[in-house]
Amino acid sequence: MFKAKDNPTYQALGEVNPNAVIFPEFTQAYIGLGVNQKKTVAVYDWNTVVALCVQEHDMKPTEAREFLFLNVISQTNTEDAPIFLQQNPMREIEQFFFM
Repeated sequence: MFKAKDNPTYQALGEVNPNAVIFPEFTQAYIGLGVNQKKTVAVYDWNTVVALCVQEHDMKPTEAREFLFLNVISQTNTEDAPIFLQQNPMREIEQFFFM
């Protein structure tokens, strides 16, 4: 796992929580800092992360969501883990591709 202190893009986060878990492959989806119950962590836009997986790995949106839940979110269950924010839960990821 990558830590905020190791990546200059996440400098502000690294200053507050050097051990915050980050995903450099999702930097385009990074929207800022958030606070869980104990620590300041990275916050990623969920729809953008799914869109990146679709574009980068030739996945369908449903496959990307499943991959993220099984291989990203469930594997980083610590107090330093990022938050994935779905800003508008009513808007489906398919709208990014079929509007």
